[in-house]
Amino acid sequence: MLFLLTGLVQTQAQFKNKATLQTPDSTGFYSIEFTPAISGFVKTDLSDIRILDEQQKQVPFIIRNAAMRKIDNRFDTLSVLQNRIDDSGRSVIVVQNKGTEKLDGFTLVIKNADVLRSASLMGSDDEKSWYSIIENIYFSNASSVEKDDYLQQINFPLSGYHFYKIVINNGKNAPLNITSVIKSITEETKAIDPYVSNPALSFSQKDSTDGYSYILVENPSGYHIERLDVDVTGPKFFKRELAIEAGISNYLYTVKADSNHSFIVPVFNDKKWTIKIYNGDNPPLVVAALKTFQSRKQLIASLDAGKKYALYMNDSAAKAPSYELQNFKDSIPQIVKIIAVGSIEKNITEATKKVEASKKWLWITLVVVLIVLAFFTVRLVKDVQKKN
Repeated sequence: MLFLLTGLVQTQAQFKNKATLQTPDSTGFYSIEFTPAISGFVKTDLSDIRILDEQQKQVPFIIRNAAMRKIDNRFDTLSVLQNRIDDSGRSVIVVQNKGTEKLDGFTLVIKNADVLRSASLMGSDDEKSWYSIIENIYFSNASSVEKDDYLQQINFPLSGYHFYKIVINNGKNAPLNITSVIKSITEETKAIDPYVSNPALSFSQKDSTDGYSYILVENPSGYHIERLDVDVTGPKFFKRELAIEAGISNYLYTVKADSNHSFIVPVFNDKKWTIKIYNGDNPPLVVAALKTFQSRKQLIASLDAGKKYALYMNDSAAKAPSYELQNFKDSIPQIVKIIAVGSIEKNITEATKKVEASKKWLWITLVVVLIVLAFFTVRLVKDVQKKN
């Protein structure tokens, strides 16, 4: 009977927990922050987490670690206010920088021409008073073999003027055909701490007569652990071995005086594990504080505006999904909108209800069978006693 009950539950393996996602207000890529709370319901290889829509269809996603500092260049077109030839035959191009960014260069888009020119650059905030920025700029012979125009870069000291004037000396020659002016803006994302702190874990220390100190750590919520910070106090001078024992694994490190003790470990989520410090014949070290961390991760998925989505997790039988989106991860922006995740709750489905109902009747049947067996056992004992 118990075997039948266990078999029924195993055949109905499913995601036991879910969390509703905020409804997207526009279609596009969104980031779901993988928090310590979520990690407590997910295997360490992240194979049992899914995003499903309201039709219970899977939504492809990629898992990405925290975005570190990344420098990108984007290009904007500057407004050309003037592009004329003055009385001296010089080309005068006046452009406006409407943005707030300071510039250290821009690029002229010029129709192909195999000629030499010199130029100068001035700046102004009111388009009346002009100030010199750089002189004796030389445009070298340049052209493109693939297009009918080429790019001429002009670099100059960082400036915050609202207007720039380029004066090109043509001499007695025809002017260059400048079609547009573009600016390059350097954008960089700020570095993000690659680790997120787990909630505090409880621990206790026992100093044994075998020369070791045992720190017993409890992680009842099963948070993922990938970094461990240990605050160790002891004599003025010490250097000792420290072992982190989790499951069948054993990781060795060294602790010493006047050092920060931060250890990177392969991810684990054991609910009980041990730190062992070898003291030898020395006074025991004392672990004054203990902090654990996991790497900061994001689930990136393309979601449709107005649709309902939920995060599903906690299925021991689940295997890691294989999504084609992984092949296009470099096309996904580094910075995407963060979508809120609701509270984690039990995933009650029709299948779950049937399993629970079956379990209820199986337990009732089992209790009835036990009562009947007990009744006949008592009768059998009484009959034996009468015969004796």
